Amino acid sequence: MKNRIRKPFVWLIVDDDEDERLLIRKAVKASSQQRKFEVDLLFLNDGLELLEYLSSSSNGNSANLRPDLISLDLKKPRSDGGEVLKEIKSNKDFRDIPVVVFTATERTSVIEEGYRSGANTVIQKPADFARLTSVLQLIVNYWGCLARSPKGFGCAGIS
Repeated sequence: MKNRIRKPFVWLIVDDDEDERLLIRKAVKASSQQRKFEVDLLFLNDGLELLEYLSSSSNGNSANLRPDLISLDLKKPRSDGGEVLKEIKSNKDFRDIPVVVFTATERTSVIEEGYRSGANTVIQKPADFARLTSVLQLIVNYWGCLARSPKGFGCAGIS
């Protein structure tokens, strides 16, 4: 049976730093030739925008795609990432969406907070572009292909 793409892998990233957004876009694009599925990156500025986006997508706003993966930092302006994460994981409509916490720190307390708040994984942001590309490729391959979701198949719908 021939592989075909049913839908893109939608990755919603909460990050208000335009430079980091650009690096993430470049890193995901750099690894795109090694994938058999499309990745749609959506960026939001903070946790409040994230909650509004998710609420809108669950209320039938077809312009807001339901994400296959959410990435956020626990320490962002306007919202406490840990509280936002707890709210996502306590909502029956969103709790099955995997959440990866990106953090710039190695502090054990921040890593513990991420897991206590409901993160599926916590990853320290790499400082250099080559490592960032490698880490993002691993994340996309794992959550977009290897992991199974109750809402769909692995490999972002490839059958």
